[in-house]
Amino acid sequence: TVCSGINSSGDVVGSYSNSTGSHGFLWVNGTFTDIPGPSGAVESQAFGINDAGVIVGSYHVKGGPVHGFVLKGSKYTTLDPPGSQGTQATGINNHGYISFSFLDSQQNSEGAVYNGKSYNILNVPTASNSMAMGINDSADVIFQWFDQNFHPHAALYHYGRYYILNHPRSQGTYGMGINNKGQFSGFYVPNNDYEGGFVANYSIE
Repeated sequence: TVCSGINSSGDVVGSYSNSTGSHGFLWVNGTFTDIPGPSGAVESQAFGINDAGVIVGSYHVKGGPVHGFVLKGSKYTTLDPPGSQGTQATGINNHGYISFSFLDSQQNSEGAVYNGKSYNILNVPTASNSMAMGINDSADVIFQWFDQNFHPHAALYHYGRYYILNHPRSQGTYGMGINNKGQFSGFYVPNNDYEGGFVANYSIE
């Protein structure tokens, strides 16, 4: 079981694995509800939830690529950035903006944000692969990205600029989540190779 997202009410989304594969879930007040994806999906994952209870994640059908989805009430909508060969919708803010990680035609990872009308492709400069992992209400985006040597780093996209983030005692840093209070979270690989989590602050002014 992996818990991937939480909203201000404490509702949690994530995924679990069993003998039939990976399945998304919603946890509210101690009750689990499956998030199976739209009709025909054989596996699913839920990654983000906003304060209105709108959920984003990914699914795939048998023999097909992974697609992103947004679930509002009981209605699923499939979302894939143009040219995507595989999509994960990783986060959603309270304005309905959605962050994505997707595979391009070269099978490299790229990031994107969907504002309800169009996709804005976001890639960390010099990165070989960029993965947008979460978005807050200011449309700040937290990334995982890999350099040309495939070494992992985190990055923050804030007011049109990218800020490279590396834990000071890390062999590799991964950005995971971001909130509206100028905080982001992630994990890193220290010199002893045991992964550790972190929370850091930044200015949102």
